[in-house]
Amino acid sequence: MWLKNQRYNAPNFDPLNSKGFTQCVRPNPANSSNSALQLIQRFQVQSVSGTGTSGSTEPVWPTTIAATVTDNPGANQIVWVNVGTAPTYGVVNPHIEDLTTIALPNGSSYTPTAIQAMGTRLRFAGALAANYSVMLQTPAQLGASPGSNSAQWLVQNNTSGMFTLTFKATATDPGVIVPQGQSRILWSNGVTMVAADPISLLTAPVTAAPGFMLSFGRTRVTMASDANITLSSGQYNTQILEMVSSVSLISTRNVVLPLSDGASLIVYNETMGSKSLQFIGSSGSGVTVGNGKRAIVYCDGTNWNQVTADK
Repeated sequence: MWLKNQRYNAPNFDPLNSKGFTQCVRPNPANSSNSALQLIQRFQVQSVSGTGTSGSTEPVWPTTIAATVTDNPGANQIVWVNVGTAPTYGVVNPHIEDLTTIALPNGSSYTPTAIQAMGTRLRFAGALAANYSVMLQTPAQLGASPGSNSAQWLVQNNTSGMFTLTFKATATDPGVIVPQGQSRILWSNGVTMVAADPISLLTAPVTAAPGFMLSFGRTRVTMASDANITLSSGQYNTQILEMVSSVSLISTRNVVLPLSDGASLIVYNETMGSKSLQFIGSSGSGVTVGNGKRAIVYCDGTNWNQVTADK
């Protein structure tokens, strides 16, 4: 996520220094007043006044997440907010750290704050009384500087009530529905939200979309002739789909998949003959993947689209 690198590499607090909107710092280890708990926590600028300059002495950092402290009170003050401990890179899976639980308020829509949305894993709870939309924003949408135009989250729908929970990039984006009790990795470019890699927190496979039962693993499908191929449900039921052939292909061939809204796959083209494969539905447009290349593809119910360039 967009603030995680800042949190991991956050500099020590330094006095009399102006701070940007997304600046994160850590308590200075040279300050003997800082406790062991304070030293592993990070503090982000929540708001500034005037020049937003830190004080000549370090503030007393709150140890409660989301608690704030005012630094250099007055015309040029900074309000810092506790954003939790720094991520441990190389040890913790980036998709299971920074768990944030968000209780959805009454109504039919909610936009998480910058602080709420900065984690990599978001759990949404609450009793829904209507179909509900959550708009997750990228750093650029939030006005962060520097700000990325894309972001990724692992979201879990832990709500109750017989209603849908849809995650969107903008108010007009159709978005991605995450069923109750299930999780998905979502990716946004600030305009469109897509499911990049459907997974579940449960041990059972996930019903990613009508006709798709996705589970961890890899399926290798062999094309026995130089012709288009329509896959069966047993051939696309894992996250990774490898296409190989027992004959050399002489032209680009279609790999036909169901038009299941929200489905996504990691696809590999390992066929013989140095020809591309097009992953496509029975109608609409598809994604062409070069020989020896791989890509993440997803379906919007009408077309198969590309999340990443083939490489």
